[in-house]
Amino acid sequence: MAHTPGSDGCTGQRRHQRGAALLVALVLLSVMLMLGLSSMSNSAIEERMAANQRAHVLAYNEAEAGAGGLFRRLQNGEALGGGTPPRDLLSALQAIEAATMPVLTDCDSTQQQKRNALQSARETLAEELGENQSGSWQTGINAHGESAWELVPYPDVVLSLDEAACEETGNAPSPYLPLADNEAAVWVVSQGRYGQEGAWAQRSVRTLIRLAAAESGSAVNGLMTCEGVAVLGSGIIDSYDSAEGAYGGTNQRKANALVSSQVHQDPSDPRFDPLDGSYREEQAAVYLQGSSPIYGRVESAGGVAMTGSAEIHGDTVANASVYIKGGGAHLYGDMNAVSTVVLASSGRVHGNVRTNDRIVTQNWSAWIGGDATTSEFVSVRTPQDQVGGALSLRPGGAGVDAVASVATPSECDSLGFGDASTDPVLLLDAAGVVSGGPLDVTNGNKDYRLDAAGFHRLDSKGLAETRLGRAPVEVELTDGRESLAVKFDDFSLGGSNTITVGSPGSPVDMVLYIDGSTNLGGGSRFVISEGSTLQMVTTGAFNLGSGLVLGDGKPSKTVDGKVVPIFSLYSSHDDGDAANGVIIGGASAFYGQIVAPFSTMDVTGSGGFFGAANVDNAVIRGAGGFHFDERFLDMRIAPPGGAGNAVTPHLEAWGETL
Repeated sequence: MAHTPGSDGCTGQRRHQRGAALLVALVLLSVMLMLGLSSMSNSAIEERMAANQRAHVLAYNEAEAGAGGLFRRLQNGEALGGGTPPRDLLSALQAIEAATMPVLTDCDSTQQQKRNALQSARETLAEELGENQSGSWQTGINAHGESAWELVPYPDVVLSLDEAACEETGNAPSPYLPLADNEAAVWVVSQGRYGQEGAWAQRSVRTLIRLAAAESGSAVNGLMTCEGVAVLGSGIIDSYDSAEGAYGGTNQRKANALVSSQVHQDPSDPRFDPLDGSYREEQAAVYLQGSSPIYGRVESAGGVAMTGSAEIHGDTVANASVYIKGGGAHLYGDMNAVSTVVLASSGRVHGNVRTNDRIVTQNWSAWIGGDATTSEFVSVRTPQDQVGGALSLRPGGAGVDAVASVATPSECDSLGFGDASTDPVLLLDAAGVVSGGPLDVTNGNKDYRLDAAGFHRLDSKGLAETRLGRAPVEVELTDGRESLAVKFDDFSLGGSNTITVGSPGSPVDMVLYIDGSTNLGGGSRFVISEGSTLQMVTTGAFNLGSGLVLGDGKPSKTVDGKVVPIFSLYSSHDDGDAANGVIIGGASAFYGQIVAPFSTMDVTGSGGFFGAANVDNAVIRGAGGFHFDERFLDMRIAPPGGAGNAVTPHLEAWGETL
């Protein structure tokens, strides 16, 4: 049967559907293309967003690095931009805060007054620091990164101008950071940027830095020596507080003195080993003989030897051996020793004993009241019977930390001597103080006065009659106070003569520079009138054989919130093989401070020493003793010029994003 075109239904359907699949495929491809293009666009956007985020993170890192770099410069004492040292920055900030804070914290101040105070603070800082108020852009820690900083006055962004606090409580907003008298604070606003020029990512952080005038020089803690201390006879070392009155009664035998040495004594040296036949107890860095007691802490870079009925009322630490010999020898406190502790008799330690080596008891009655920690306990009886607390035997001992020490006397802290910027002798020479020749007032019965007019012999009416030496020269004292200085060669005072520094109602701060030896003897008197101070600087030996009288009966006083000695002796004299360079003898008493890093100080007789001392060696003998004035705990030894630009910075708030 024949078929005609179009008569077959199937053939007709195929003819009508031809090209539909292609159209569907094109539609699907278009959709996929759109999705692909959209995905690519989103990826590009996300990539750019990630790059921007990374750039901003790196910019933030740059900002923090800029602030950190400035902080490190302040730590190292470097000048800002090469022009403003940290000390000057501290002074400028203190002046700004002193002028601004009272206005901001006063509820009676108006909003406009507060705004004016803040604006004035900004202008004053800009004027004081000039171009050093900000740092130029510096290459940063990342490639294509850099940072710059600017100093902003502390009150500027700390205190709110809102008066709500005053209305609610009657009190103005408190400062963010309370500051002491020797402190100031400053905000560092550091800006960091990263990327290509014209397309920088930028971030800023604000960091609060507190600056404090650093304590320079050596601490004044009691009787501090280079090589050691010997306490002989019945001399006593203790402390008292001159602010509570004169020494005596309840104001004595306080245990706040520090007795210390710097030169290390090798425990293996037979001279310092009590178990060796060559042991020399008197050569121990801290040596107590007879009935001499110490009230305070002992820090010996060498050994400690106690004989007879000697006592230590306080904790003790020693780098070499500790030797307790004599039935009456007692240590009231803890004993820490790097080397051997030997109880050669019935002496006792009432506290704990810790040693890295051995504990050796050579007497049946020797006793330790507290715990004993050691590597070995050698006893004439059962060790537990000689220890009141727990006995612990450990390999290597108790792990006692050694006292900081030096190997030889030449390495001891010279307290600024020898340095042109801190040596009192060199500074006085540089100030142009010229000698008036030797000062000899050993004959007769005359009165002399040292004051702003110079050194004069007085007539019968107490008026200046004849000037001895030259006119005073203005100099700077160890604590920065302005003073007047006169210079002489060897100085001798004797007979029945009296020298008075200043006068009642007319106090002075004087420096007496003696380029030679000083001898104060006979029945003479050396009086420092009330309110006056005297600093004696000498290159020679000092011998006190007469009475030193202070107008207010104290070794120290407070001036502008700072403790200063009423009388101080600075000596560059080096004993060498000669006699002791500083002698406090007879019935005379010394009130004040002695700084003689190269001399032995010998306190003998019944007068005694009241104050503080830093010397090479100290010998305390007789009945006078050494009585540390606790007022000196509030000061440090800082020779003239020693403070420099010393400033200690502290981070108070770090990385606050702006």
